[in-house]
Amino acid sequence: MVAYNKDIEGFAAVADTVQRLLMCNVVVCNTGFFGGSLAFSPFRERYKRYSFNIKGNNIGAAVSVKLPLKVLAQHQKDQLVRLSDEEKPLFIHKPPAFGLLGSMIGTK
Repeated sequence: MVAYNKDIEGFAAVADTVQRLLMCNVVVCNTGFFGGSLAFSPFRERYKRYSFNIKGNNIGAAVSVKLPLKVLAQHQKDQLVRLSDEEKPLFIHKPPAFGLLGSMIGTK
């Protein structure tokens, strides 16, 4: 999500909500003039969800952020992803009816 917005807290709340509802990585790139660039991933452990966050205005930065693409795609396809047999799932639970729309589009 590319942004030019003063409401950085509002955009952070929207990004957090979107990553939970859509089970996807969300990146907000706000201008350095306003600040508030961040990246969320739907990890189960709360401290892992914020992958990246820059706050403060008049900050110019170019960064590279590692996001869980392959393992998140596996989780979205109903494959419960764990790092080992004893561990809890890596990502949060999928929302109710997750993927229902995608399965309905291909049928008539």
